[in-house]
Amino acid sequence: MADTKLSTVKTSNVSSVDYTDRPQSGSDSAQDLFRVEPKDVDSGNTWTPEFSKWHGYYREIAEFRSAIDKIVSWVFGNGFEEGKDLEKTKNIRGWGKEDFLSIMKESLRTCLMPGDSTTEIIKDKKGRLINLKTINPGTMTFHLKEGMLKNYTQLQEKGKTETFQTDEIFHLSWNRTAGENHGIPLGEALENLMLMRSENMRDQHIFYHRFVQPVIYIEVDEDDPTELTRLKNEHKTAWKKGEVIFVGKDNIGKMRNAMADIPNIDQMPWLKFLIRQFVTGTTVPEIIMGWGEGQTEAGVKIIMVGWRHSVMDLQKWIETQIKLQLKLDLKLKEPPTINPEGDGAKLEGPGSSDAEVNSPISDDKKDGKELIKEVKSGANTK
Repeated sequence: MADTKLSTVKTSNVSSVDYTDRPQSGSDSAQDLFRVEPKDVDSGNTWTPEFSKWHGYYREIAEFRSAIDKIVSWVFGNGFEEGKDLEKTKNIRGWGKEDFLSIMKESLRTCLMPGDSTTEIIKDKKGRLINLKTINPGTMTFHLKEGMLKNYTQLQEKGKTETFQTDEIFHLSWNRTAGENHGIPLGEALENLMLMRSENMRDQHIFYHRFVQPVIYIEVDEDDPTELTRLKNEHKTAWKKGEVIFVGKDNIGKMRNAMADIPNIDQMPWLKFLIRQFVTGTTVPEIIMGWGEGQTEAGVKIIMVGWRHSVMDLQKWIETQIKLQLKLDLKLKEPPTINPEGDGAKLEGPGSSDAEVNSPISDDKKDGKELIKEVKSGANTK
């Protein structure tokens, strides 16, 4: 029996619990909290990239595809600077309808999916580069000896294999860490976010359709199988054609919409949060992806400075790999820039001509330097 006497009320003694013993402390005693398990690098003598898996995400998840395509576009969008080594690539046609630039784009795009891309280097009898042919990295096995690449084996149709030496494959490996035998897929740390995003969208799909076609509970005071079957058929026909159902008196109250018992939950903030976390994880700024909420012009300029630095760092890596593996000294044209000085912003980007963009900034969006200048000059900043 419950004790209802006020005199039995007692104060708890949780203050005696040490902070490190509490689950909020993040100590090892908290077994019910999320934890990241240790992960060793793959250091075996063979590795085959999981291209099919990550290619599936690229084809299915729009944000993932867009992020990869944006990275590739910004790295190669302005092409290569003219030079004698670029002339050596003018006859390269890949599978027949490509050029050197499009092959490099494909190599980076593919690399970002499973972490590695492989392209066959084809030379003439004198050792001169005459063509490049992309190969599905999922069909390639990397062979290593004492941590060093030895060769590659491609699994072809009908179980046949072909071996390539290291100087016969142009190999891009993304973000290798601690001597691992392969690159890291761009989507590896984003996989859970992509799954949660897709689950949320599917849940909302079902949720909204249930309002259009809700589950109906109908209380039927009838046990005759024939009559029950007739009622089911009538309801099915009306449901399918959107017809009106005529029912007996006092029966309407016995029909209940299951959705009426579900609270109106706004799932959009959660979906937007997931997408924003995902975009942040790709390192591609929201403004580059085509949207961005609550950002000032000054803030966007700072974001663009950081993004441009990341793109140029990636360009330098590509140029180095081309020089080391293809013996071509090529220079990629720099990505678009926004000139923070002056009244206008100078834009130089893929497919665009130089232009001065004048965009007045309202008082609430001016940066600190502009406001300081106004104060010093005696301007009214209210």
